[in-house]
Amino acid sequence: MKVSAVVPVYNAATYLEQCLDSILAQTFTDFELLLVDDCSTDESSQICDCYASNSQIRVVHLTERLGVSTARNIGIKNARGDLIAFIDSDDFVAEDYLLALVTTLEDYQADLVFSEFNILDQ
Repeated sequence: MKVSAVVPVYNAATYLEQCLDSILAQTFTDFELLLVDDCSTDESSQICDCYASNSQIRVVHLTERLGVSTARNIGIKNARGDLIAFIDSDDFVAEDYLLALVTTLEDYQADLVFSEFNILDQ
């Protein structure tokens, strides 16, 4: 597996499905989606579990609230991919997001790739 897309999740039910659907719609398909639920108190945990029926998705449920940085680090420890992509649970990505990151990384033999973003009012 090439990429582990790590999504730390905490009380993101309002945006989570749009986020996950955008990741699952990627043109680059050699990835796993790792959701790290940081003790959400809304419906986020249930949404994660519903999506986990897809074999491309795994969920880690934390037993205490540890914060986004620790959730990301737990995602790294559980990742199976050669590369890590962090996506926030209240974000959504273009269908070529992972392809662009991997291509840029390989073309420039880079160790790290950042992407642009747009802020949308919804």
